[in-house]
Amino acid sequence: MIIQNKFIKKLNVALKPFGGRLYYVGGIVRDDILKIVTKDIDVVVTGINRETFEKVLSTHCTVQLVGKSFGVYKCFKDGQEIDIAFPRKEISIGDLHNDFQVDFGPQITLEEDLQRRDFTINAMARDVETGELVDPYGGVNDLNNRTLRQLSDNSIKEDYLRALRALQFVSRFGFEIEAETLVNMKKYEYLFSTISSERVTVELNKFFRGTNLIKAVKCCKCCNLLEPLFRNVTDQQLAILEEINKKESYDELIIYVVFFSFFEDHNEIKDILKIEKGIYKRIKSILSIINKKNASSEDIKLLLNLLGLDDYKRSIIVKKYLNITSDGEVEVLMLEKIVRENQPYLLQHLAVNGDDLIALGFSGAKVGFILKKMLLDVIKDQAKNNRDYLLTNFCSYT
Repeated sequence: MIIQNKFIKKLNVALKPFGGRLYYVGGIVRDDILKIVTKDIDVVVTGINRETFEKVLSTHCTVQLVGKSFGVYKCFKDGQEIDIAFPRKEISIGDLHNDFQVDFGPQITLEEDLQRRDFTINAMARDVETGELVDPYGGVNDLNNRTLRQLSDNSIKEDYLRALRALQFVSRFGFEIEAETLVNMKKYEYLFSTISSERVTVELNKFFRGTNLIKAVKCCKCCNLLEPLFRNVTDQQLAILEEINKKESYDELIIYVVFFSFFEDHNEIKDILKIEKGIYKRIKSILSIINKKNASSEDIKLLLNLLGLDDYKRSIIVKKYLNITSDGEVEVLMLEKIVRENQPYLLQHLAVNGDDLIALGFSGAKVGFILKKMLLDVIKDQAKNNRDYLLTNFCSYT
């Protein structure tokens, strides 16, 4: 049973005299049955006109109408964000993701609203007041059988993003894709190009969280989906990613560094994954050092200067799973000693700063140049990280 949200429960009571009724819908219902904790709360309101609903809602929370043409309200209460929507029907009028004609309001039934969704396991609702499950399309049965089934023969064609959703469900939960659904994923693969890059990125991020990647990639290949992404990736390599997701707290950067390590040319992969420039720069930096032997404390501090502490820790995890290093424990102990003793490895760790050099008459790029030379000297011998010493000997760094 879904743990009741106090705000939703109170709002439901306030709406009842006007005929309004609230239902939890979609992912929160599915995850509750799977016994998965979820923060996303989606709610449908039935039996009440728009004007009355808005009046009641505005007295209970801060409201933002985010989908005027869809009847969707984003509510903010006690630091939480909750989506409440009127039931709606969507009719596809083209190939693009947003090519829909929408009808919404109290005249649409809850069952009609559920029927527009992607898979039977997401087409369930639970009455906020009674807890009664509404499952008109066999979602519970498919959940019990770990099956992904389209709601209609047009589900995949109407919104091809659903094919990517299916793949990430396979990856994360090990579901089987029902035969006709899989047929349509392959049949309409040409519609992949109609999905916005932002939506592709969101689904692929979820995809790579999974512990059933080998199974999911086989589905990709069966549908000719994302073929360049997995063209030359072996099951053994995918097993490494699965193992990381099983044993480590999910970290997007670690997963992507390991995945990129499977390829010599990163450009095509980077473009498909739509990775932000800043994230890709960090991925490349970690990749550039994972084959280096860190024989001394000085080596580690130089790499800490390049990557920062968090990304250096990530590099250690990457090397462990790629079996690149045999002295990982030694490296961890050396790193812990550096951190514990506050040994300097960044400019901000220096006993002097730019203002000190400006006071001595330096300016512009010269200030940064001197500070960097000071830091390299201090990394070799931390005893030199003394304000008087550095300022007395600044001439040696010019």
